[in-house]
Amino acid sequence: EPHSLKTLKQAVVLCRWYKIRYLQLHLTDNESFTFPSTAYPQLRSADIDRQGKRHFSLAGLRELEAYASARGVAIVPEMETPGHGMAMIRGMPEVFSPGGNNRSAICVGREKVYEVLDTLVGEMCEVFRTSPYFHIGADEVNYDDWKDCADTKAYMAAHKIDNTVELYRPFLVRMNEIVKLHGK
Repeated sequence: EPHSLKTLKQAVVLCRWYKIRYLQLHLTDNESFTFPSTAYPQLRSADIDRQGKRHFSLAGLRELEAYASARGVAIVPEMETPGHGMAMIRGMPEVFSPGGNNRSAICVGREKVYEVLDTLVGEMCEVFRTSPYFHIGADEVNYDDWKDCADTKAYMAAHKIDNTVELYRPFLVRMNEIVKLHGK
């Protein structure tokens, strides 16, 4: 479950107190997608119960951004990709799923994936305007998740890539380009 805005504001105050200029906010993972995308609302994790939510509101995130900015702290948004993508796969399997069950790495061979990621990065950057950075995660990728994906196989053949580990490099290049297009 995500931390409350009250808890995150306390973290901002601690950053200010200890002269820490950046606070990384992990918005996605296998368990949940806590960013309230307006372009892709189906990604947002559903409410856990009537008492709590597994996602933030845009108003709440904008409030947090303003609060942090006023205290000299920039919130660095993080969208975990390509690993830790189970919440994204559950929310939009037709875009992100590399096929099979229990996959945690999103498909990297489908052009639509990059279109959606570009939109999501743009939405997050619009909320977190004061940060010069955007974090794409990019850790703990299970390369075996891509072995049976038809789109990934086609991408590998077209780009003369002979193993799934080497798919990581072009993914990072594409994500770097996307993030830079959004001024981060």
